[in-house]
Amino acid sequence: MNKNLQIKHRQFRLWLLDILGVGVEISIRKKLFFVALIFFISFSVKSLQMTDLAPIMHTEEQLHLGMAGEYYRDALFLIEGRGILIPDNWDAKDTSLLVHAPGYGIVLGVIQKLFGGSYFTIQFLQNILNSFSAVLMFLIAGSLISWRVGMVAGFLCAVSHHFSYYSNVILPDALCALPILLAIYLLVKTRRGKVRPIWVYILAGILIGVSIWLRPNALLMGLLLAIFLIVVSVRRRQERKRAWVLAVVPVLVILPITLRNYVIFGEFSLISANTGIVLWEGIGDASGDRFGAVTDDVQVAQQEGVLYNNPEYAKHWAAPDGIKRDHDRVKRSLNVILHHPFWFMGAMVKRMGQMLKYSGGAPLIFKSSNTTLIERGEALQGIKPGHPMPSRKAREADRWLANTGNLFFWLRPIVIILQRVTKETAQVFILIGAAMILILSWRRFLWVMMVPLYYLLIQSTMHTEFRYTLPMHYFLFVFAAIFWIIISVGIYRTVQRLVSNRYLTLQKRDEHYLQCRAFEVP
Repeated sequence: MNKNLQIKHRQFRLWLLDILGVGVEISIRKKLFFVALIFFISFSVKSLQMTDLAPIMHTEEQLHLGMAGEYYRDALFLIEGRGILIPDNWDAKDTSLLVHAPGYGIVLGVIQKLFGGSYFTIQFLQNILNSFSAVLMFLIAGSLISWRVGMVAGFLCAVSHHFSYYSNVILPDALCALPILLAIYLLVKTRRGKVRPIWVYILAGILIGVSIWLRPNALLMGLLLAIFLIVVSVRRRQERKRAWVLAVVPVLVILPITLRNYVIFGEFSLISANTGIVLWEGIGDASGDRFGAVTDDVQVAQQEGVLYNNPEYAKHWAAPDGIKRDHDRVKRSLNVILHHPFWFMGAMVKRMGQMLKYSGGAPLIFKSSNTTLIERGEALQGIKPGHPMPSRKAREADRWLANTGNLFFWLRPIVIILQRVTKETAQVFILIGAAMILILSWRRFLWVMMVPLYYLLIQSTMHTEFRYTLPMHYFLFVFAAIFWIIISVGIYRTVQRLVSNRYLTLQKRDEHYLQCRAFEVP
């Protein structure tokens, strides 16, 4: 019985290798063609989304307007020459500077310095940069599994409604994936050598550090990637001697932020003072009012105003005394976790399931007849939100960029269908594709799962939203691509076989007819 199973398993693997095109190389010219095609599709889809969202930009309806204003405030420090990391004359009592990592504010400041403009300019440039993420997935999956898988994975990332939507939100959620993808690509490309050069680990670590500067979610990624690299390596002793570099370098890259925080506030805060709030709100999300935890920033501030008997705390969760308050939140959260470990593990599993739901989190590209946001934007004209934002002059000067999507109007009906289909099938196809590649090679499976496993294990411990986990979904689309290929190649070969059989049947009939005619001729 075991022997029969082994034979069937080997036959299945050979069939899967064949259908996925493993080992089939393509020319440099073809690779460049697919790079250009995937970039074009990705940019056009993101541009369509940009045009859809344009009517509500710079209004009270703008997506995540409050957070965008905080990042733009940081950008103004650079624009006005008030400092990059340490703003001039910053009040040490005002810990609101620690609401988020400083990297995205610096990016916005550089964009404004070089190009000027408004949020439309930022959206346009983000769409260009984020389109390279889809290209990188083509290269990663192509190098790791097969170029056939790479093509489909890159295409799925290019048309994704989540990636196109968040690329047009003035937040670092989409942009922080790019350096992570670059780091993984470097590690994948050098995996064949007997010993991976030390500069690869250093550069990959720097790129992960850059992602942390944009958004701190990847704080422990270097450490977990180092562990995964040792596990998947066929030369584990050599890998252990160098993989530690990947864990250490990101910490060195973010050291300036930690020193900045100590210089200004005189207290230790690694990057930002929000670890405690996402832990506490995560407990609130999962438990209701069972442990006294609450579920949003305003409620946290109000709760602490009462808890500390300080009305000032009720005004903002991050100031005053943001570092001390966040440390206290961590302690309260850990107290709940340590006393209810099995409940907490169940909450983590539920969050993992929520991370893999593709039905929500972002809208699809609009139909041409959908004027909802246009009407809302017109109703809000002239209303000035109470947040820092680009001037009216800047908004009017680059308003034409918001119409970039009109250049690709002919793609809109196709994109809507593709997004609808991929949205509805993503979860099932990812699970089936993951099982297929696990049967094919557990090492390749772990290579694809490195980043997703990090987010599933770490992000599930705290409050999460779909946008926090965007980097992992690039890799999960590789699994979806595998099942799409199995379906499409299977259909193609079935049709080809039917056509061939019909051709042979017709050929035999004609031969029989000629034989009969020949028999009739005297």
